[in-house]
Amino acid sequence: MTGEVLAELDIGRRACTRPNGSVDAIFFRAMGGTTRFDLETSRRHWVSPMRPNCHDGVTIANGLLYWWPSVCDCQLTLYGLTCLGPAGDFDFNPEVNDTERREAPASGVLEVEPLRESAADWPTFRANNQGTARSRAVIPTTAAPLWRAEPRAAFTPTAPVSVGDLTFLSGSDGIVRALDGRTGRLEWKAYVGGGVRVSPTVWNGRVLVGSGDGRVYAFEAQTGRRLWSFRAAPEERKIPVYGALLSTWPVASGVRVDDGIAYFAAGIVNYDGTYVYALDAATGALRWQNSVSGHLDQAARTGISVQGPMLINDHKLYLPGGSSLSPAVYNLADGACLNESDTLQRCESSAPPW
Repeated sequence: MTGEVLAELDIGRRACTRPNGSVDAIFFRAMGGTTRFDLETSRRHWVSPMRPNCHDGVTIANGLLYWWPSVCDCQLTLYGLTCLGPAGDFDFNPEVNDTERREAPASGVLEVEPLRESAADWPTFRANNQGTARSRAVIPTTAAPLWRAEPRAAFTPTAPVSVGDLTFLSGSDGIVRALDGRTGRLEWKAYVGGGVRVSPTVWNGRVLVGSGDGRVYAFEAQTGRRLWSFRAAPEERKIPVYGALLSTWPVASGVRVDDGIAYFAAGIVNYDGTYVYALDAATGALRWQNSVSGHLDQAARTGISVQGPMLINDHKLYLPGGSSLSPAVYNLADGACLNESDTLQRCESSAPPW
């Protein structure tokens, strides 16, 4: 009413993005996303990985928060228009019931027809679990195209993988395909419930695929017969993502198999929760899960996002974690997040994390 200064807040605002306020908080740009400054507690809550548009800031309307597209490429962010709503009493750490999550034959392990394998194969994204993109295949000094496979409908394909005489790929249409590597002829196709963004993984005559519907599927490599599936998403819930309906927790990490164990992660961004799993690759039976690394700071619901394919090296599992914390590192044996103490120190420090 008078223009008198009522309070001066040391909120650690960064750069040119304008701050916006609600009845109980101020939202502004931070290194690694957005900060919500709670007016009652003076605590900073880190909302990542979106950073607000410089001219608009975070838009507060309809009981929701909106981040408009930002053209800045100064750091990794979540691109596009993003809308967040209240989480309410959602259980971010549900108990996993293996029998409810897994669809598999009552007999357990299904026998599969083996594939002819060699050191020249390329069975997973970037060739192997370390992502070295190397193979022992002999490359001729001259080469020419052998065949070209044209789909009936356009889709965005994954990178292909190849074992023996078969080449496997999937894509945005949710179809897993096996092609004859010598002729390009379609040998079989199988369907999953959402788009696939990371290459299938071939292991011991099986093809494992992480899908946008929040599930992992295993098929027989020679025939396409479904062997099992496992719901990694904590519940069946769909949201629009770039014009398509996907799970709030798609299996966006791909699948890695090491010593008979399949590893993958479900989620998009940390505030919705990140779910990392280890399953028996033959049966889909649960070995361990980590459902807390998305909220290493539970009050701010800040931690690790699922932002790309995993790697395995030196008994550790690595996951691109977005701009909050990357890479995320997990103990391969039990799924413990090895970043936890570092993240908590950054988020709970009295000084701004940037």
